[in-house]
Amino acid sequence: MLTFKQYLEIVARPWRMRWPVRTLSSVTIQAPDGNVLVLEEGKWVKGGAHENSIRIDRNTHMRSGEQHSHIYGRGKNNLLGIVKMDGTRSHKCQPFRMPDRDADKLRQLGWPIPNNNIVEWEEIKDQSELELLLG
Repeated sequence: MLTFKQYLEIVARPWRMRWPVRTLSSVTIQAPDGNVLVLEEGKWVKGGAHENSIRIDRNTHMRSGEQHSHIYGRGKNNLLGIVKMDGTRSHKCQPFRMPDRDADKLRQLGWPIPNNNIVEWEEIKDQSELELLLG
């Protein structure tokens, strides 16, 4: 394990390392009383389309604590989309079709993923011209 200072040195001078360090996966903080806190960005979920296809995060930056899931395709940094716990898309990502195994895994975890695996949601800013048509 590296200290944060060591990590920053490596990022600033990557040629000093034998292996590439590109992301910071967790931060460990030790308080003066000896207690240790581990801060993690998200939790990778096994059982999806491939090993690193689903990562579940908490919305800590907005302090709501709402869970959302990042869905990745094969290949490096191939983010397909982000879905919130209520089944709608998040982070203003485009609508997307989730791979079957990813959708099945999230359904097992209680997420309301539609049967067609398509995650879509549009927010209508100006509702003044909307009409309800009953037929």
